Parts: sequence; C-alpha cells; structure tokens
Amino acid sequence: MHGYAATVASSPSVPPPSGDGGETSADWALGLALASAHQVWQARTSTALAEGGFGDLRLPDLQLLRLVEGGVATVGELATLFQVSKQAVSKVVDSLAGRGYLTRSTDPADRRRARLTLTSRARDAVRVTGQRREADQLALREQLGEVGLRSLRDGLAAIVGLAPDQEVVIALARRFVEVDRLPPDSGHPAN
Repeated sequence: MHGYAATVASSPSVPPPSGDGGETSADWALGLALASAHQVWQARTSTALAEGGFGDLRLPDLQLLRLVEGGVATVGELATLFQVSKQAVSKVVDSLAGRGYLTRSTDPADRRRARLTLTSRARDAVRVTGQRREADQLALREQLGEVGLRSLRDGLAAIVGLAPDQEVVIALARRFVEVDRLPPDSGHPAN
C-alpha cells in the first residue's frame, strides 16, 4: 500500500475519503477492498512459491509461465501481451531458462522462431500455486456459497472488462477460467 491508503491502514484515526455527507465513499471502500484482496492473493501465492521451493520466482515470472503453459509459446507473443519489447521479455526468458524453468527450441514451422516450453520444475511451480489457489477457492466457496463465489467472479470479470486494453490480464484471466472449468480429475497440475 502506498500514499493515503497506507496512512489510513496504519492510522485508524485518519478517515478515508468521503462522499457527500461525510460518509465513507463506496468507491473508496470498493477500491480499498480490491487492492487489499489483490495484496492478500499475491502474498498467498508468494508464500506458496516459497514453501514449495520456488522462492526465486517473482509473480511476473509466474504469470509468464502460466501464459506459456496456456499456449503462448514465443517471445514475440509474450512481448505483445505484456506490452514491452521483445528484448525485455527475452531477458526474463533467459533468466527463467537459466534457473531451469523454461527451455527454448526451434519452431519446426518457422526455424527463425524459438518456441518456449515449461520444464518439469516450472510445471511443479504452477501446480503448487494452483493447489494454493484451489484451496483458497474452496475456503471462499465455504464462506460465500457457490452463488456468492460465482457472483464474486462475475464482478471481478466486469472490472477486468473495464480495461480491455490490458491484454496480459485478460489472457491470464481466460487461462484461469479454462483451468477452473476442468474437472478435478482432469490431470491438470492445478486440479
């Protein structure tokens, strides 16, 4: 948390921004709830990585691995999704390959392109975080019920839809939805 949100969180005497009449703004409450939920989700994912022996992975690394797992197989495709240069993605890919998470191979259809593939170490990291995510979803399902969890997902999807230019977020969201729809006995590492 930064700025005013950090001040409010650390000092209960500082009131949050208010709407008309001095009441807490619903927009502020929603924004703070979303930011807090995001931080908790990230922290739980980071903890799962560390506990699983993957403490060298950052969350953006995990995003990249999830995209490769989902079929995004070249540096160029990743650069387009992340909206950065191919050189920037290539540096991250080189680092992940050097740490045993990715391999590069020549694309048989176009020998000028290198295809990216997850190693077993990367699949294990994705599986560990998928298991944490599944456990968290089960806890949320118990707390909110199936209808409540579906409403939460629908609401979050609506928020993501407010920024359709965020291709990487949308690609990851689609990937997570695909995995979530798989039956638990599908053999997918996240199930």
